[in-house]
Amino acid sequence: MGRPSRECAAKSSTGAKEVVTKKPDIRIGTSAFTAAGWEGSFYPPGMKPADYLSFYATKFETVELDNTFYRTPAVSTVKGWNAKTPPGFIFAAKVRSYVAMRIMWHND
Repeated sequence: MGRPSRECAAKSSTGAKEVVTKKPDIRIGTSAFTAAGWEGSFYPPGMKPADYLSFYATKFETVELDNTFYRTPAVSTVKGWNAKTPPGFIFAAKVRSYVAMRIMWHND
């Protein structure tokens, strides 16, 4: 997926100003790659759930993993997700509830 680039001024090692082209670091995705009602509206009718992530990754560059908040996924599950997505695809994992609660308690 192409993203627009932006130009900004930067100093080179010699001190001269030069124009640097950067891609923005903003990525758009959803809070999961499965949800009730997505078949037929987002996923093609009849698509197997096992194929959802591969299809999703053709439309978005990132997804939030909501299930990691409740439990740590098996290594085989994570490897499977990785195999179904292109290089550079980003998984945003929610911190486990236990860790989040410990942080909250520690900050009180």
